[in-house]
Amino acid sequence: MFFFKKASSTNRPLKIGLIIDEYFGAADTAFGGYGFLARRLIAKYLPDTNLQIDVLLGRGRKRYSAEEFIVQDDKTINLYRLPKRKWAAKRWLKKQDYDAYLSIELTYNYVLECEPDTNKKLILWIQDPRPMYEWDEINTVKLFPETNYYDQNIYDTVHKLYRQDRVKFISQGHFLIKKQKICTL
Repeated sequence: MFFFKKASSTNRPLKIGLIIDEYFGAADTAFGGYGFLARRLIAKYLPDTNLQIDVLLGRGRKRYSAEEFIVQDDKTINLYRLPKRKWAAKRWLKKQDYDAYLSIELTYNYVLECEPDTNKKLILWIQDPRPMYEWDEINTVKLFPETNYYDQNIYDTVHKLYRQDRVKFISQGHFLIKKQKICTL
C-alpha cells in the first residue's frame, strides 16, 4: 500500500513541498548541512516529469502573499516563503495542493500548522535527532558549546502526525528511525 496516492483525476506530476529552513545559500539562507542535502541531493536528483518539488522556507516577511525565488542549478527549483498571516498561508497552501510534504529534520512547523488538509502526509528524513536527555549531556561540555535547537513543539507535532499515521520516517541510518520514534513518543 502506498503512503500517498497521486490524484487520478489529473495528469499532473506528484507535487511535494520540501519543508526546510535553508537551501545552501539560495534566497539568503544559511549554508548548513540540511540545506546542502536539500539543494545538492533532493532538489537536484528527485524532480522529473512525474515529480515536482517546491522548497518551502517557512514564514516570509509579506503578510498576505508568498515570496517566490527561482533557483537555476541543474534544474529549475521554486523556493517559497509563506505569507506571514496564517489565514493567507492556509489559502496559499490550499491553492498549491501539495500531495505530501518532505522534510529533513523538521526545523519548524509553520507549514504543517497552516496546511488546511488534515490528512496530508509527511515524509520525515531523519538526519540527527537529539532528544532532550542528549542535549543535557551535550550542555555539560563547556569547552566547545553547541547551540541547543531542541523544540518540544516540533516533537509534539511529529508525535501527533505519528498517532494519525500521517508521517513516515526515512533515513540512511536505519537506527536513527527508532531513535526518532523514541523522541516523538
